[in-house]
Amino acid sequence: MTGIVTANWWTSLIYRVFVRTACLRAGRGLLPNIWEWLWRLSCNIIEGPVDITIHNRPAIVNFGYTYPIYMRCYPELNAPLVELTYQCWRSRGTAICIVDVGAAVGDTMLLLHSNLPEAVGSFVCIEGDQEFYRYLQHNLGHMTEGRLINVVVADQETEVSDLVRIHTGTASAQGERTRGASTLSAVVTEEIDLIKIDVDGFDGRVLLGAEDLLKRCRPLVIFEWHPSLCRQTGNNWTDHFDVLARCGYSRCLWFTKFGHFSHFSFGHCREEIDTLAEYCMSDVVKDWHYDVIALHDDSDLSLLLLSQLGFAKARPSRY
Repeated sequence: MTGIVTANWWTSLIYRVFVRTACLRAGRGLLPNIWEWLWRLSCNIIEGPVDITIHNRPAIVNFGYTYPIYMRCYPELNAPLVELTYQCWRSRGTAICIVDVGAAVGDTMLLLHSNLPEAVGSFVCIEGDQEFYRYLQHNLGHMTEGRLINVVVADQETEVSDLVRIHTGTASAQGERTRGASTLSAVVTEEIDLIKIDVDGFDGRVLLGAEDLLKRCRPLVIFEWHPSLCRQTGNNWTDHFDVLARCGYSRCLWFTKFGHFSHFSFGHCREEIDTLAEYCMSDVVKDWHYDVIALHDDSDLSLLLLSQLGFAKARPSRY
C-alpha cells in the first residue's frame, strides 16, 4: 500500500526556493553565510511534508531534507553508486536486484530509475525512521518491483539505540531509548546483486549482520565510512573491513564525501584504517568521510573503470 502524505503548498514553495538557490551555499563571500542562516532558521521554524521533484520524479520529503540541496551543490555526490550499478548491470547482462539500507525517502531508487531504468529489476528498501518511512511509501509504494521494510538492522537481533535526527536530513542510532533490531541476513531472502548502506555510523553493524548474505550472494557493496559518526554511535570503524575480509572482499575503492575518486586499497590493514580515521576526525578537515566500494575477490568488475566514473559523469539526471 502506498503511504498517503499531503504536502503544504506554501512551505513547499519556500523549500523549493531554497533548493533552487542551493548553488549560493557553495559560493564565496557573504551570500553563503546568509543562505545558510536563512536555511537553519527556516528548519527551526517550519515542519511537515513538502513536495519537490527528485530526479524528474515528483516526491514528498520533510522540510529540511538535504538531498536535493546537496545534489545541486555537489553534482558528483552519488556518482560512485551510479557507476557501480551500471557496471554491475553490464557485467550481469540482465536487470539486477539492489538492497538499499538507510533508504530514507527513496531518493536512491529515484536516482537509479531515472538514470538506469533498465538496470534495476527489483529492489528492497530498508528504513527505520518512521517519518522517513512514510515518505518512502509515498514515493516508491507504486513500484511493484520493490519491497519496503520498516526496520532497523544491526549485527544481531537485539536492542539498539533508537533513531534520532542529528539534523533535519538524516537519522542516526544515537537516541537515549532503545528499540528492537533485526539483521540484514534475516530480512533479505532474495538473491541480490548490490547492497548500498548509508546509516550514519551504523554501517559496520549492518555488515556484521549481513555475513551470511555476503557469503551466499557475494554482492557488490557500497557503504558510507564515517569515523566520527561511528564514534558517536558507539561503533567501531574497523568492523566494516573485518567482516568484509572474512567474506572474501579484499579490494576497495574509496571516494570522497563529494563523490570524487580518492584511492584503492587491497587487503585490510588495521593501522592504515585507524590512521585514516584519525585524519577524518582531525581539525585539518571538517566532517570528513568516504564512500567505499568493496568487491568480492571473484568479481570481474574493473577497478579502473569504476574509478573513472565514465557513465556516472555523463548520466542524464544529476538531481
